[in-house]
Amino acid sequence: MDLVTLLDVSIIIEFDDTNKTIDDCGMCMEKLSNTCRKLKCGHIFHTKCIDLWLSQHCICPGCRYVLSEKTNNIDINKLKQQHKNSIKNLEASFFNKNLDLVTLQTGIDDKNIAYQAIKNNKGDIYKAIFDLTN
Repeated sequence: MDLVTLLDVSIIIEFDDTNKTIDDCGMCMEKLSNTCRKLKCGHIFHTKCIDLWLSQHCICPGCRYVLSEKTNNIDINKLKQQHKNSIKNLEASFFNKNLDLVTLQTGIDDKNIAYQAIKNNKGDIYKAIFDLTN
């Protein structure tokens, strides 16, 4: 949640424990004291506790009241691309290790031949090794 939205959905209060029935911060469970933040729903938290929460969420952690319809600026397409890239990198790393294993086991220095054997055997490196050694 951005600062403008935060200021719109809450107020800063000086906590006075003499006339409040709430004693503890709902986030850290420590006694409320001094400067606190009161949300639209009425829940009160330490500012340091709730500001951290609200930097990532738009709901009250106590009652799940939606404080703002605005969502954080998350680029879903960017996240999807990062996920695809990490999978591709993992697959490439796995394949390279298998390729190294086939060349090591068969004594074939030409990785193209080992690659073709793995491909012909649909990724089964043991069949690829068998085909190359027999």
